[in-house]
Amino acid sequence: RGRTGGMAAPAPSAAVAVYIGITGLVYVLVLRTLWHPQGLHWWADTGLHYVVPVLYLLGWLAGPHGQLRWRQLGGVLLFPALYLGWALLVGRWSGQYPYPFLDLAALGGMGVARNAAVVGLAFVALAALLWRIDMRMGARAHTVG
Repeated sequence: RGRTGGMAAPAPSAAVAVYIGITGLVYVLVLRTLWHPQGLHWWADTGLHYVVPVLYLLGWLAGPHGQLRWRQLGGVLLFPALYLGWALLVGRWSGQYPYPFLDLAALGGMGVARNAAVVGLAFVALAALLWRIDMRMGARAHTVG
C-alpha cells in the first residue's frame, strides 16, 4: 500500500524531496562556479549535487501519492528555517558562513535577508508544487484504480 511510517511516510519523504531539490538548485544556480573539482572530487560533486537530487525526485514521483495534506506544509518548512538560524548563528560566532550568500559580514543584514527570502520562497514554491503534484497523482490513482 505504499509508504508507511518514519522517513518513508508521505510528509517526510516529500520534505526530503523538497530539501534535496532546493539543494541541487542552489548548487547549480549559485555555488557550482565557486570551485572546480577534479578527479574523484568531480565524481563526488556530480553525484551529490546533480545525480542524487534527480534520482530522489524521480523516486518520489514513482511512489504512492494522495496522502499529503496542506496542513503538513508548515512542518516541512520548519527545518530550512531552523537551519538558516543555525547557519547565521554559527557564522556570526566563527566568522565562517556555510554559503557566500549568507555571509553577514560581506553582504550586510539586508543582503542576507534578501538572499534568505529568495531561498525561502524557493522552498515554499517547490513544497507547494510537490504537494499539488501529490494530490493530483493521488486523485488520478483513485479515479483509475
